Amino acid sequence: MFGTVLLVLTFAGVELAAIGVGAAHVHQCAVEEKIPVFLVVSGALCLLGGLTGVRRPRDRREDTCCCSYTCDRYNIPVVLLIAGWFIAGNVWVYSVYPSVITVDPTTTSFCQPTLYYFAFCYVTIKWIIAALAAMALPFVMTSFSLPFTLQSPGGRYGYVPF
Repeated sequence: MFGTVLLVLTFAGVELAAIGVGAAHVHQCAVEEKIPVFLVVSGALCLLGGLTGVRRPRDRREDTCCCSYTCDRYNIPVVLLIAGWFIAGNVWVYSVYPSVITVDPTTTSFCQPTLYYFAFCYVTIKWIIAALAAMALPFVMTSFSLPFTLQSPGGRYGYVPF
């Protein structure tokens, strides 16, 4: 339980930091002015996606928003919007990587260092998390079938992961 709370607080903290960094440096990235907007909107969308994805325990029957079937309908469009916005952010952040300058604010290739490095790390870490989740998915899926035992054709009992 403590690990889940810590994970949720970390997730919310990173998204709030993205909103804060993007909002604090709105007009400080001449090389790509959409980077601060990307951080603000991405942070807000991810927090919204986290809120619409909240589930209540199955034994409780209260119908409250963000825990009922009504909010489940809104989760898929939010996830698709997050994915599309993330792809656009990748283009904006990674496309200027070779030409970004973080020391001379008078050039047209300038981007405030905290803003650009945060955006770069934000996007890169999300890709790493997505890759780790994709690698863990087969193990998670097979672990749900392990408690079921079936008799094999040879007459022995054992675990059959499928």
